[in-house]
Amino acid sequence: KPELRIARLAQELPEHSTQTVYEFVAEELAETGKLLASYHALTQRLSQSHTDQDLEQLAELQSLIDAKQGWAFERTIELTLERLELNPEQLVSSLSGGWQRRAALARALVTSPELLLLDEPTNHLDIAAIQWLEDQLMSCQIGLLFITHDRALLKRLATRILELDRGQLTSWPGNYDNFLRRKEERLHAEEL
Repeated sequence: KPELRIARLAQELPEHSTQTVYEFVAEELAETGKLLASYHALTQRLSQSHTDQDLEQLAELQSLIDAKQGWAFERTIELTLERLELNPEQLVSSLSGGWQRRAALARALVTSPELLLLDEPTNHLDIAAIQWLEDQLMSCQIGLLFITHDRALLKRLATRILELDRGQLTSWPGNYDNFLRRKEERLHAEEL
């Protein structure tokens, strides 16, 4: 459909990001995300000390966020980070590969996509993190289109498999076991 909201979880991890997890995730929301990230950073700084200039800047940011109706996004960011058990103040660069993958997933989910594209989503993850990711994807209630070599992920999540073989694209309905069975039947029929 023309207005389908699509997000992507890339195979690559964030490169040398000096951002906090909050800033990294909020950045996906374009201008509103930048305003929210600035507001969040300023409120963190104000909790320790502040000047009159800081308070003026805070009021200006609040006004801009109000004008963009951005407070709903603030709540979405907070809920997403909480759900994925991410510390908003931690630097992305200090996270392990698995935790960076979580931050990247949070970044994709914060846009409330209807379709999530995943490129080798289990790369850089240990077994516990893979299980966690599978559980999160199962509970998302959104469409998933993923490329993977992880057969366990295929078995658990796939409801249709698209295969590109010898320049031919084939759509196989059903789960991975069904795909294997029907593929074997087709290969056997080709031999005859």
